[in-house]
Amino acid sequence: MLPFLYWYLTYFDWDAAAAGDHKIKGKTLNKAKLKALRVIVPPLEEQTRIIAVLDQAFAALDRARAHVEANLADAKLLKERGADQLLSRVAANSPTRHLGELAEFRNGLNFSRHSNGETVKVAGVGDFQRNFWLPIEDLKTICIEGRLSEIDSLCAGDILTVRSNGNKDLIGRVMLVGETEESLSFSGFVIRIRVQSADVDPEYLCHFMKSQAAVAHLLAGGGGANISNLNQGILSSLPVAIPSAEKQREFVSSMNNLSAKIELLVEQAEAKISDLANLRQSLLQKAFSGELT
Repeated sequence: MLPFLYWYLTYFDWDAAAAGDHKIKGKTLNKAKLKALRVIVPPLEEQTRIIAVLDQAFAALDRARAHVEANLADAKLLKERGADQLLSRVAANSPTRHLGELAEFRNGLNFSRHSNGETVKVAGVGDFQRNFWLPIEDLKTICIEGRLSEIDSLCAGDILTVRSNGNKDLIGRVMLVGETEESLSFSGFVIRIRVQSADVDPEYLCHFMKSQAAVAHLLAGGGGANISNLNQGILSSLPVAIPSAEKQREFVSSMNNLSAKIELLVEQAEAKISDLANLRQSLLQKAFSGELT
């Protein structure tokens, strides 16, 4: 019965099958190993019963997962909307300056597997995701050409943004560099933004650059159609609302509180999704060990 065989093979330990035994060496699944597989074949009536129970249980699990995933999407959307609402209130009637008046920019390093020099941790496009803080512990270690110069290093308070990538959705994403004693740099697909003005707090600025209005401005290149590459000129033209230092601190504090609450909701949702996946596997294990009633 094909449905029964499908679920059986879904549950099957394919890693063990690929590893084989002492008679069939290698870790690649091949015809010989497939022919050698032993499949439990209960009576057709029992197969039908097992499939009916699994279909009903999995349909319920799928509905539960869809509900949790919807809650997860709502939580992430709530954070975005909450951030924009907080920012609109704190930035109302505030003076505006262009980002180019507040910070300096530098494109990242270009390197290849043939580079021969110092080994450093380098922030790349893959490190952005939805991060606010640069995930220093997860950065890849790269061999660069020569030694890392001061001008190509990262320090606390630097903001990084994606300037070029095959996925346009990543262009313009930003994250902030925290305190660290490690030697860090950034790749050629990234631009470093280093605040030079005492009028703006880097953490506030990073939140500001994540706002829908700021992202829309950057992706439109300051006015045209969606861009494929972000450059320093576009960054320089970004208008930044600058409330008082006190209001900037209050905004950052409010955002930290909001982020902590949303992160808790996200963690709970992701834990439920993991539990549902484990329950699914548990049902399969019971089905093929004779424990499913």
